Amino acid sequence: MNYVDTHNHQAGWSVDAAISFADLIAEARSLGLKGVTLSDHFDYDGSPDNAWCLDPDDYEREMAKKRRTDEGDLLILSGIELGYTRAHEAHIAEVASAYDFDHVILSLHYFNGVDPFLEPAAAAAGYDNHAAFVAAVIDEIAYSAARVPVANTIGHYDFCSRYVRWQESKFCYRDAPESFDRLFRIMIANGQSLELNGGTVSRLQAKGYSLEDALPDHEILARYKDLGGSLVTLASDAHKPGRLGQHSDMLLRQVEKMALKPCCFINKQVQFL
Repeated sequence: MNYVDTHNHQAGWSVDAAISFADLIAEARSLGLKGVTLSDHFDYDGSPDNAWCLDPDDYEREMAKKRRTDEGDLLILSGIELGYTRAHEAHIAEVASAYDFDHVILSLHYFNGVDPFLEPAAAAAGYDNHAAFVAAVIDEIAYSAARVPVANTIGHYDFCSRYVRWQESKFCYRDAPESFDRLFRIMIANGQSLELNGGTVSRLQAKGYSLEDALPDHEILARYKDLGGSLVTLASDAHKPGRLGQHSDMLLRQVEKMALKPCCFINKQVQFL
């Protein structure tokens, strides 16, 4: 598979990861990937003992040792996944700019003041229906993209769909067209890529969606393209063995059909595959 899986986590750096660096690289080779980007969690909340927040100095040094960009071999790229919150926006933006990572992913892991994985009901509290919830989440992601424009990629825009109470929770363009348009215009102006996340596909399947229906909404991709967007990153969001490359064949097919451009980032510069 001639693509770089741009979103992965390692045991020892991401508290929720259960795959070692060596095993992740072995899986990448067995799948015939062009490369992988290591992108562990920086979910900063200001506390000194937050297990979800790696030390960026230590992480930068360690990733520099593991990094390999010789195109004759598996590309191993350094990245970081920044969990956005308004309260700590300045520090998050500083980390995005100050460190020599290949790829900076900006993600929304908290909404309504809670982690939807841990408190799905609280995350959607106050929203009468799924469409209103989708609009609010996408509005917050658009705000984060505008406030941290140096981030290369907007990670899993549909993260909350994995966990909230609605059985039919997939994020679709028809739910919040104005919000998606706002997000896409900001991303396109910033040169940010849209991440298509295989982890979300798997979670939606667990809710009862067929594989075809669990894939990213066609209208979202069509509208992104209509507005001038072209950059997409393909991500398994792997945290444990056997998850690398999940649903990549279907996602690649969808991207190629839409004539979008799968890419990765090296030295924070877009590279087409």
